[in-house]
Amino acid sequence: MTRFQLAGAAMAALMAASLGACGKAGPATAPAADTAKDADAIRALEDQATAAANGHQYDRFAALYAADGVFIYGGAPAAKGPAAIGKSFASFANDKAFNIKLTIDRVEVGKAGDIGYALWRYEQASTDPKTHAVVHEVGNGIDTLRKGADGGWKFVVSIQVPSTAAALAVKP
Repeated sequence: MTRFQLAGAAMAALMAASLGACGKAGPATAPAADTAKDADAIRALEDQATAAANGHQYDRFAALYAADGVFIYGGAPAAKGPAAIGKSFASFANDKAFNIKLTIDRVEVGKAGDIGYALWRYEQASTDPKTHAVVHEVGNGIDTLRKGADGGWKFVVSIQVPSTAAALAVKP
């Protein structure tokens, strides 16, 4: 396992443990969260992010992140905050070959309904900046999300890790 895969696995385990801790019984007056509805909202947000990415709309993509959000892509420095996330994504936004497809494997929401995560796999095409060949990549990712006071969900930490044997250049 690469250090990025290890980091992703550690993050998934940490989030699962955190979500379990979030579900501890709170005050008797706290209303029960509709975690199924929240999981659907998270899936919808994942769809919005994918549509923004495939539409090359990096500002719209970045706006889906919390003010303290972080985007980590294998081999690149972490982008912190929507402005930095938008800037890091801009290189993909200008790549006509860029396309990403997510397959969501799991969405979980803490019992309190204010934090959740989505575990996913991806297939991505992009142009290699050195060779200008279209490169296909597959990998895994995890998004942690937080529900705001307005009831809307935002990404807090996103980690996207390519599989080591996945990058295959397509012959022009």
